[in-house]
Amino acid sequence: MPPKRKRPDRPSGDGGRPSPHRPGETNLVQQENHDGARGRGRGGHFAQGHRGGSNRRDSSQNSSRGGNGFHHNQQYNQQRNHHANQAPTQTQPHPPSPAKPVPGSPSASRQNHASVGSVQVSKAANSPVSAKLPPEPARRTNSPVRSSYQYENLTDDKITKWNEGGRQEVLRQGVQAREDVYITELSALFQEFVQAVVENKLDAVDAGACVKEILGEENTDVIKDAYAFAPHTLFLDSLAIIMDNDSALYRPALRDFLVATEVSPALMRQILDAPILQQLGLIRDNFARLGVRQATNLLYRQANYNLLREETEGYSKLITELFSTNSASPPPPELAQQTFERVKGLIGTFDLDVGRALDVTLDVAAAVLIKQYKFFIKFLRVSSWWPRSHLKYDSEFAGGLPLWANPDYMQWTATEEDEQAITRQKLARDCAFWERAREIHLGAFFELGGRRVGATDLEQAKFINGEEGADDADFQQQWMEETKTLPPPGNRVAAQLLGFKLLFYNSEMRDKADVLPANLLYLAALLIKVGFLSITDLYPHLSPPDEAMEKIREAEVERLEQEERASRGGGQMNALLMAGVLPQGDDDNPNATNIPKRDVVKKSETDHKQQARDEMENKPKLPEPLEQKVSLLTQLLTIGAIPESLFILGRFPWIPEIYPDVLQRIHRILHVSLEKVFNDAKPQATTSMEVPSKGLLDIDQSGMPKGSVRLQRPPVKKQWRWPFPEKFDVNENQNYRFYWDEWADNIPVCQTVDDVFTLCNTFLNLSGVNIGKDEALLSKLARIGARSLLDDTSDANLTRWHDLLRRLLLPALSHTRANASVVNAIWDLLKRFPLTTRYSMYAEWFEGQISRLPAMKTVFARATSETRGTMKRVSLTNLSEMAKQLAKTSYSSPGIVFRVAFEQLESYPNLIEAFVECAKYFTDLSYDVLVWSLLSSLGKSRSRTQAEHALTTSKWLQALSRFSGKVFRRYQLLSPTPVLQYVNDQLFRGNSTDMIILKEFISSMGGIVDAADFTDYQVLSMAGGAWLRRHTLIRAQDRRFDNVKSSKRLIQALEKSNLAARLLLNLAQYRQAAIFQVPEDEAHIKYLSTVVDDSHQILIQYLDFLWSNLEPNAFDATLSISDRKNQSRSTNIPLEGE
Repeated sequence: MPPKRKRPDRPSGDGGRPSPHRPGETNLVQQENHDGARGRGRGGHFAQGHRGGSNRRDSSQNSSRGGNGFHHNQQYNQQRNHHANQAPTQTQPHPPSPAKPVPGSPSASRQNHASVGSVQVSKAANSPVSAKLPPEPARRTNSPVRSSYQYENLTDDKITKWNEGGRQEVLRQGVQAREDVYITELSALFQEFVQAVVENKLDAVDAGACVKEILGEENTDVIKDAYAFAPHTLFLDSLAIIMDNDSALYRPALRDFLVATEVSPALMRQILDAPILQQLGLIRDNFARLGVRQATNLLYRQANYNLLREETEGYSKLITELFSTNSASPPPPELAQQTFERVKGLIGTFDLDVGRALDVTLDVAAAVLIKQYKFFIKFLRVSSWWPRSHLKYDSEFAGGLPLWANPDYMQWTATEEDEQAITRQKLARDCAFWERAREIHLGAFFELGGRRVGATDLEQAKFINGEEGADDADFQQQWMEETKTLPPPGNRVAAQLLGFKLLFYNSEMRDKADVLPANLLYLAALLIKVGFLSITDLYPHLSPPDEAMEKIREAEVERLEQEERASRGGGQMNALLMAGVLPQGDDDNPNATNIPKRDVVKKSETDHKQQARDEMENKPKLPEPLEQKVSLLTQLLTIGAIPESLFILGRFPWIPEIYPDVLQRIHRILHVSLEKVFNDAKPQATTSMEVPSKGLLDIDQSGMPKGSVRLQRPPVKKQWRWPFPEKFDVNENQNYRFYWDEWADNIPVCQTVDDVFTLCNTFLNLSGVNIGKDEALLSKLARIGARSLLDDTSDANLTRWHDLLRRLLLPALSHTRANASVVNAIWDLLKRFPLTTRYSMYAEWFEGQISRLPAMKTVFARATSETRGTMKRVSLTNLSEMAKQLAKTSYSSPGIVFRVAFEQLESYPNLIEAFVECAKYFTDLSYDVLVWSLLSSLGKSRSRTQAEHALTTSKWLQALSRFSGKVFRRYQLLSPTPVLQYVNDQLFRGNSTDMIILKEFISSMGGIVDAADFTDYQVLSMAGGAWLRRHTLIRAQDRRFDNVKSSKRLIQALEKSNLAARLLLNLAQYRQAAIFQVPEDEAHIKYLSTVVDDSHQILIQYLDFLWSNLEPNAFDATLSISDRKNQSRSTNIPLEGE
């Protein structure tokens, strides 16, 4: 290798840099090596200038840091040194005094300690004792230093009586030494604690708690300003000295010991060395390597690296090597390993940068992702770039990387035995998952990667990351706190490479043609799915930042509102709205003053401003960059990466409401979860449902006899792979499917109906009422519910399905688009509940808290606009067309349609006939909601009489009463029982205005006319026989003989509900007591006579209806004489003949 060039801009003495400092050649280290065995006999002797004070490498910035007592007591400590096997004695040191700098190199002592410790470890490892006995996890018996270690403070007597009083004695001694600034005794005590924990003489947590009390509260000013005495720094110095002496002294108990002391992790990183920090987990494994790299960049910078070493030909060969895999379709599985070996050869031959080689690999993978995704996933898996994690995940909940991607698996698809094993593993995972989901709800979906974390792990992570760590550490800590799982593993370098590309497409350095390529997001989602990338590493690179996402939301909401107004017909601008304000001259404004007008701006100045404005407008502007977080979320949901998707959705829960693509992907996952239970609930076919394909007419009919044709089989549809959800029947010859076949491998599948309810209470809430936008999904839930209620009719099962209907299924129906099949499926489930329960659901649906959700307000506003538009155009000429449009709107929101329609009918009674005819296309659910809506309109608190004439019923009540009679007569599916019960209740309360509803029922359904206007001849004819009465009634426009069916339905409703007798008694009672219920000041003779006449007229009409439709025996059975006598005595109503 040629010698390195010297930079001319760097002057150096003697023609080069000064010779490096070699601590091993100093006199101090030679003396240390000579006395090595004597100076390391016990922990208290380590304070002899090797740690702490100004001799400490980490404390060299300030001579007072680490405690001045070390230098004050240095001579005293030298007098106390004895042989290694001689027991030391405790002596009282002199009071502390200001520190004096001691000559010597701190690195020399550290290197000497490390070298001597390593010699001792190597000797112990080669001893016969260590070769025969396995090492114990908590205590090392192969170290002669530790076996002969003698304790001065933590003696055997104190350890034996630790709980009885030994702990308090040691604690009191340590606190006193700290208060007296007795550094030598305090350092010796700390070292003995460390030795006791390593030798398992004390519990690590208990010992750490004791040291915590000795240290006292940590003052952050000590770290910043470096006061003269810092107990926490002294404790860490003592630990570092021991670990320098013997690097193999580390035990896992030391980690628990340090966690219990609650010493700041930031202070640990400042005081302790890199090997200790790496063993404790406070730094990453590549910390030392990065330190060397940073030092090399600062001290040995080399210019023109690419020109001297790196060759661009290597990258060309690398790209060619990766693209050559496209020639083999499909490539053999072993090609991935072979290709990686060749890539390593290219990196070494052409001295390529490894990170840039990975960047090129990712670019090529993104370019041919759909075609060669299997090859590149296996290539990355066998490569050295694949992240290595020491964590052991739960095998039941782990997933993401398919079986064929393993390096030792030599097939592109799993074998039948492996598929069966995977199926059994998924079944066990699903059973365990749903039990877990019932405990922690949505948090169980974060554990699908098998990275469950406990409270202890969270505390340790906080201990490692510190209070204010790096951004990456903070983000990983946020992941653990929000998800209660460990962060997903990943290649940090690859995440930075992709993140840099994503940031470029959101920067000002891009051109107009630089648009974010979709395949970059496809690749990122796939690599996150298989575990090559971590969302915690890539998320900080995504744009816009979290603070700017609110602006994205506002802009998207405004766009959706404009589209919604345009779809309703109110968003288009006309010429009048776009016209400006008309100019007003002197003639138009006679009140204008005669103040002279301002002078017109000079033309030159105006032209200059206009020119500057034109230049600003003509300046090319970059288009707004594409939003990346929602785009990545869409791809993550498409590929089935549920934990990472939920993490983004947890930060922005409004995304599904605004972005339909995200909602579609959520529904796609729900379909997979419900598939098994739905297949069990749907009817099973007894015969094969496969229909043979019909032959197509062949173009060539030559040689065929007359009367015969040659048919050919239709071509098989081709399956095309693409990065979007499956889409079938695109055309005659093509179907599209998602390229990643294993996208659903980590989606939990419901096994029972209980799991379905768990799913509805957790993951399905991400969509909420918006599941109605997927009619197939809503229909699946409804059919599962119908089968569940058919198999289990218990009150508990009815209650939970009632809650799900009220909270989710019925409101979701408003988001469907004129789908009668879904409406019927919901009705099959809803009709199993009683009438009052259904009406309470309708009230919550259209008037309750759910109706105030933003999503429900939007669909209700759309339904209102469509209904009003239809009602404005309805007439007898276009009745059929308008009826169909109105029925389509009523499929999703029948309550809104009827509310708007009743408002129109109350104002325009001439629309009643047309609206009744429009109801012929309504569904069963719409008919049921129609009765509820009618009762809601009738029960509103408003005036029931006209303001100008108190004796006349209000117009809205007349219109609704007339509509009630006509619609119940027209449609047999409508039951008049609820309305009759409402009328009976109003009569019982003394409200006479609602008797007009009963009158319309009797007139419309029963065909009974009012007999108050009969002539004398008609009255005499009514005294004749049956045929004479029939002829007289027909001449009087009575239609009782034409309305036989509707009369029968009305009388059946009265009999089944036991309202026939109660209505009759309430009518009679009201007629009897009506004049006595009016106040004296309002008891006008005309008003009283009108009340009596109307009540008596309706009573006679109702009796006529009963007599006409009931046989004498049935009439007597319905109105039994004994019951009538008892009720007449209680109500003071006289019977005939009494």
